[in-house]
Amino acid sequence: MLNQEENIGKVLIRIRDQTNIAEPSSTAIKISAKPKTLFDLNKCYILVGGLGGLGLEVAYWMAIRGARKLVLVSRSGIKNEYQYVFVKRIENAAKNNEPVKVEISTSDPTSLKGAEQLIMESEKLGPIGGLFHFATVLSDAFIEDQTPESFKKVCAPKMYALGHLDVVTRKMCPELDYFVAFSSQSSARGFLGQNNYGYANSVMEHICEKRRRDGFPGQAIAYGPIGDVGLWAQNEHVDLTSIGMVINTQRIPSCMEVLDRFLSLDYPIVTSIVRLETTEQAGLCNLYFYFISLICFMIFNFRK
Repeated sequence: MLNQEENIGKVLIRIRDQTNIAEPSSTAIKISAKPKTLFDLNKCYILVGGLGGLGLEVAYWMAIRGARKLVLVSRSGIKNEYQYVFVKRIENAAKNNEPVKVEISTSDPTSLKGAEQLIMESEKLGPIGGLFHFATVLSDAFIEDQTPESFKKVCAPKMYALGHLDVVTRKMCPELDYFVAFSSQSSARGFLGQNNYGYANSVMEHICEKRRRDGFPGQAIAYGPIGDVGLWAQNEHVDLTSIGMVINTQRIPSCMEVLDRFLSLDYPIVTSIVRLETTEQAGLCNLYFYFISLICFMIFNFRK
């Protein structure tokens, strides 16, 4: 027995070698590990569009996961009380009372010079650990009503900014841990009036794919409409089905949960979809078939 008097000093227990362990039987229970992302407290993390609803939520999530140096990028800076209070919340997010350093940058990465300036000012806080891109502008219209200006308005904060940051980070901080672009399901699914927005998100996804092929980190996360914060929360009165979305809004706790999974995956493009409830889907399908039947009935009688 280990607690007997003849045992003096340390007791060494030998575990059998891994190579001698028999292969697991077919009845073995498989339990998937639940990933949890942790951030380096010595590194600096840049959030482009970080003062938006989703950007602030992710910044807080990063702070409670170890990030201590955050740069929130917004050309207009803090402009309302909600942003001010949320930034204070992020600064006090650490459990051990260690303050989180939050810098607000007004650098504009839609130009190459602005992207270089952003990286240089961020490096003063520490080595760049990751870049997260949230910036979004909408200018919805049917394709016949779109103009070069409306396309540029939407593309500039998304594909232009991400493209410049891709070029700059490859040269100035090639050891990034994260290069994450928050895309949209409008890229793959297509929604009414969002041809310019879908195009911009699609280009962002291709940038991330190219980075992966070149050996750099890169991931595009295509969320659907988020119900708590951001653009859709501000327009919650809009019926999603009216613009072709047969999906539901996703809440922030769900977004953060899947974000943990996404960042551990070795895929350049990932997506999260919240489907409508079965009863809602059935109702939509019934309505769809009703209109199809009505149209066929009218055509048939018209020909007669």
